[in-house]
Amino acid sequence: MRRFFNSDSMLFRILTILMEFALMNLMFILCCIPVVTAGSSYTALTESLHLFVQKGEGCFSAGNFLKTFKNNLKSTIPVWCGGLLSMIVLLYEAGYWFHSFRGTARIILSGICLLLFLLVFGILQFWLFLTGRGQKAGIAFLKDCFLLSLARFPSVLLMAAFTASPLLLLLLSGSVLIRMAPVLLLFCFSFPAFFCVRLHEKILPPLFPALFPEDD
Repeated sequence: MRRFFNSDSMLFRILTILMEFALMNLMFILCCIPVVTAGSSYTALTESLHLFVQKGEGCFSAGNFLKTFKNNLKSTIPVWCGGLLSMIVLLYEAGYWFHSFRGTARIILSGICLLLFLLVFGILQFWLFLTGRGQKAGIAFLKDCFLLSLARFPSVLLMAAFTASPLLLLLLSGSVLIRMAPVLLLFCFSFPAFFCVRLHEKILPPLFPALFPEDD
């Protein structure tokens, strides 16, 4: 029995990873309680996950999470609120055009709205992750995030799928969903964000080498 709970055992490592992901998830939810701070909270979450990818389990610190959250609060609020409002409007417009027109027109118009929605989502993804890495906010950086969303649109689609994946659980029956509520509370944001961070790790280091030192 001792070997299963040894600090070098696979079971111990898995439990450590699950605990860290749960803590990240709870910290993220707590820092999102005012919706306007959700962008900064996501920045802190992705930076924590970046450190996890680079250094492995045992590196998460609530203090570092809150420090990243606080340092990026002012710079992320305008972009996050503007992006969130834009995505809500675009989703509404997509639904409006889809139900108000018939034939090819509704597909084209609603499709344009969904395309713009994904571009805004991609801009937010790149902005929030790179801001957590230390990139300074500005118009030029916003333009870079827009160009990244266009150039890496397939990756943006994957990140959108990862982010929306917990919604698939809504297809389950109400009783099953209630039983799974504790699991959702602990992992519904951290795990999807982890896969998004893995995509960022493949795309961004060659483009922003100063933000990704080799000994990071």
